[in-house]
Amino acid sequence: MDRGFLLIELVLSLCVLALAQFALLSLIGNITKIEFKAKIESTYFNLREVQFYSLATDRDADIIVDNNSLLMSIENIYSKQLSFSNLNTVVINRSSGLGLKSNLNTKYAGTIKFDFNDISKKITFPVGLTLLTLK
Repeated sequence: MDRGFLLIELVLSLCVLALAQFALLSLIGNITKIEFKAKIESTYFNLREVQFYSLATDRDADIIVDNNSLLMSIENIYSKQLSFSNLNTVVINRSSGLGLKSNLNTKYAGTIKFDFNDISKKITFPVGLTLLTLK
């Protein structure tokens, strides 16, 4: 009876295809989460770089958010912009932005919050002598 496929063969092949699709979709979801976390880690290290560059040049640094872009500048001698077009929101909890003094103290304390779908990360500028923290 080699006329075609048996019903059980069709059901099994559909189950295998459904399982492969589920595995692929979950893998794609994990990749976007990993990309988000990597972007935040990179931002954290860029902010640390600005902090130490501020210390080395003995000048204050300012950090502001504009249209999902993070703008970091040190008194007209250093400027860097990081774009977050794929994120839902990038927010600073101070209207005037955040800042760092040249002696590792905080000029304007606060938090930068990054939201992407159901994931949220924060980079905090604590009051006083500080190294940035990532939560």
